[in-house]
Amino acid sequence: MLTCRVDLSEFHAAVTATKRELGATVRRSTMQAGASGRDEAKAKGQFQDRTGNLRREIFWRILTYDAQQAEGEIVSPMSYSQFVENPTRPHKIVARRKPELVFWWPKVGAMFFGKSVNHPGTRGYPFMGPAYLRAESKLYAEVDAGLARVSAIWR
Repeated sequence: MLTCRVDLSEFHAAVTATKRELGATVRRSTMQAGASGRDEAKAKGQFQDRTGNLRREIFWRILTYDAQQAEGEIVSPMSYSQFVENPTRPHKIVARRKPELVFWWPKVGAMFFGKSVNHPGTRGYPFMGPAYLRAESKLYAEVDAGLARVSAIWR
């Protein structure tokens, strides 16, 4: 009769350390990617932010997290964010709450008073798209670094 005894204690310790490192990598990668994307959105936008609200209000949050997965989102909560990000077509603006529209028209150099105006549309100033691309890039870099740490456990 032949008996073979194998000590798997180092293997079990490596498996435990791998699980711990992978969980930490998921969280760390998501956190850093979200923060990086948020910072990119705040810095990149070439739009004119007259009030400062659009940039200031951009945030990111983690939606779900456990040891195997994490999900986050970068948010620009201002109601007009989509009109800054994407171009708008020419459109008519009509006074609704007051009898007339009243505003300074820089192109003419005078105040405008009237029931409606034909807006020429606007060009888009992407800031959220580049933010998500930056977050994705950071996520991949952080996951690669985490996998390198996992690989070192098994050496």
